[in-house]
Amino acid sequence: MLKKSDYRVVRALGHRSFGSAFLVTEIASGKQLVWIRMTIVSKENRKITQSEAEILRNNKSEFLIEYKNHLKMKVNSIF
Repeated sequence: MLKKSDYRVVRALGHRSFGSAFLVTEIASGKQLVWIRMTIVSKENRKITQSEAEILRNNKSEFLIEYKNHLKMKVNSIF
């Protein structure tokens, strides 16, 4: 199971209304990734976010970011 402790935050990349983006290092592989933390306050927003993640997971293109995985940290937050 994926855990927050599997990653080390290198630095913050930016903050927007949807949440924050961080450059992280996957400890096991040393691979650098972008971690997007979003605070989800409604069921509708949760559905939209899950739909976007599913689209990224299923589409492989050099023009799209690669979806790695997600963590649910709290009832109203998705990492």
